[in-house]
Amino acid sequence: MHKIFPPLLQVAIDILDLERAVKIAKEAFLAGADIIEVGTPLIKKYGISAIKRIREELPRTKIFADMKIADSSEIELRLAMEAGADIVSVLASSDDNTIVDSIMFGKRNGIEICIDFIGVKDIIGRLMEIFYVNPDYICYHIPYDLSKKTQMNLANSVRIVKELVRISGTLVSVAGGLDHSTIPLFANAGASVLIVGRTVVNSKNIEEEVKKIKTILSQTFQ
Repeated sequence: MHKIFPPLLQVAIDILDLERAVKIAKEAFLAGADIIEVGTPLIKKYGISAIKRIREELPRTKIFADMKIADSSEIELRLAMEAGADIVSVLASSDDNTIVDSIMFGKRNGIEICIDFIGVKDIIGRLMEIFYVNPDYICYHIPYDLSKKTQMNLANSVRIVKELVRISGTLVSVAGGLDHSTIPLFANAGASVLIVGRTVVNSKNIEEEVKKIKTILSQTFQ
């Protein structure tokens, strides 16, 4: 089974202030974050230049561009790649051709593709339709708008992640309101990447918070 232990920490920066985003990215990287995510709101406000700016500031870190591509994949992937992204998200709800074209583009150009299952009702069913194209990552993503209104069904979410890990044959990431209490659950479920946003971004001390989470991830597998 294709997994990473302990799981990697991806810090998602979903804010609208580019200068603050750069500061958070630097502090998170220095504290040990494995992947820095340029969030969708940041990209929508500043465009591809947000990716480029963080790449210029952090030339050696892995950058995830949360583009949430749904169409015209090669055009958008090229933009992200030229700006310095290493990984780009593509929606699992998009057409099969978009997903296939994205993954083929990635393989030709050395950029990784994460298929994001946000909003997909039958996650396992959709995975079975597209798993043959072998993306680099698949993401179990709990929508923010949903989490604001209902309490996360942790048991069900952990069950789905375990099943994704079992049948996908690729790296599974988890996103959506993760904190100190839920990170170990998904790590033990087999997730290879834990995506943490507000828990880090809203903390008073970014470096201290990242170090705490990295310690939690390490202790999970001691």
